Amino acid sequence: MYSRPVNVGSGISYLITILITCLASDKGDIILIENPEIHLHPKAQSKLCEFLYYIGSSGRQLFVETHSDHIFNGIRVGISNKTMKEDYIKVNFFVLDKNYNTQCNPVKFGDFGKVMGTNKELDINDLFDQFEIDLDRMLGL
Repeated sequence: MYSRPVNVGSGISYLITILITCLASDKGDIILIENPEIHLHPKAQSKLCEFLYYIGSSGRQLFVETHSDHIFNGIRVGISNKTMKEDYIKVNFFVLDKNYNTQCNPVKFGDFGKVMGTNKELDINDLFDQFEIDLDRMLGL
């Protein structure tokens, strides 16, 4: 199906660059991706998470910076249903400590995708929880 470039959305334009970069990479390459979720539908973000896992598990190293709960939850789902190995994935949550210094709280995943920070002194509550916060507010909780 022919489509003129001016008729393609900016999310698809950005996504194509990511796909080509990943598919053209060689084993051992390091790929940096910033905000791959930009202008993508949540379902596309979830599928992109699966693609990025595939690329990373095939011998490439990916560093992905994201604000997408759909990509984050895609990891949780993959680990929970055992289509992704947690050994292949490292998630780091950067948070301010009580002195307002940036600290890293590495994330581990428990049963059913439960999120656990490994640094107990740092708060993990701000990690992709806005949906639950908003839902609680709607329910008056």
